[in-house]
Amino acid sequence: MDFLINNRKVFMKSKEYVSRIINALSEGGPKNLTVISDFDYTISSYYDENGNQNLTTHQLFRKGTEVSNPDLGPKLKKHFDKYFPLEYSNELTIAEKIPLMEEWWRLSHDAIAEERLHRDFIVDVVKNSNLKLRDCFKKFNRQLHRMNVPLVVFSAGIGDVIDMYFREKVKLTEDNIYIVSNSMIFDDDNICTGFIEPLIHTFSKNSSVIKENSPLFDVVKDRKNVLLIGDSFGDTTMEINSKRKGNTLKIGFLNFNKSNLLQKYINCYDIVCVDDQTMEVPNYITKIIESGVYVDEL
Repeated sequence: MDFLINNRKVFMKSKEYVSRIINALSEGGPKNLTVISDFDYTISSYYDENGNQNLTTHQLFRKGTEVSNPDLGPKLKKHFDKYFPLEYSNELTIAEKIPLMEEWWRLSHDAIAEERLHRDFIVDVVKNSNLKLRDCFKKFNRQLHRMNVPLVVFSAGIGDVIDMYFREKVKLTEDNIYIVSNSMIFDDDNICTGFIEPLIHTFSKNSSVIKENSPLFDVVKDRKNVLLIGDSFGDTTMEINSKRKGNTLKIGFLNFNKSNLLQKYINCYDIVCVDDQTMEVPNYITKIIESGVYVDEL
């Protein structure tokens, strides 16, 4: 636990609880573990090497289509400027936010589909984007692959973009990654004509969008423990097996507005990493689970 306790970027509501859950995950071992992670600003970094904010999988269409489809970017930005503050509003309940998030996602998806973008063009947009993995992510996933632990990328972004990014840009070759996200519909000419329902937004990342006869469910159904990694309030409730009875350790990345959001994140996540653009904390946890050792009870 010294690595977590002495890390100035790490905050925990209860060190005792965290050590107890880490020990439970370690006792269960890799065979009982699933890692569920968000993608945008969780697997991908929030800032680039120059300190500029990176784009999400939706937002990269704003930058990547400036020349070819100049009307798309302003539409997406208009929706972002309206709905993003509502996602983090203190004045709205989750129940009140859900229809607003559905409205935001539908408007954005419709705007992208109206441009009738070709698959090859989208691949080029992804290749030329500033999407960047968090430092140590490749190392982290190589370890999960060695442990035979599935990594479920549960994203309210665009799954096709994530898949293209993994395969075409960063050349991830491990076969333990499963993407659950919004999927584009392509016609016979490889033109994007829409998105598959149900849509996945910030507050709908749960088992309701996972079919029990899916290959993913077969992989995770007997794994009782979860390491959950996210960066938003909605990510704290990510779940792919509603029948699971086990332990969950929640790691949250707080990327902005620390003064206003830190205590709320501490109340939602077991471990909060502030201004940390690496996967060092999740990597530390999985190393413990792989070794089967116990951390000191505090």
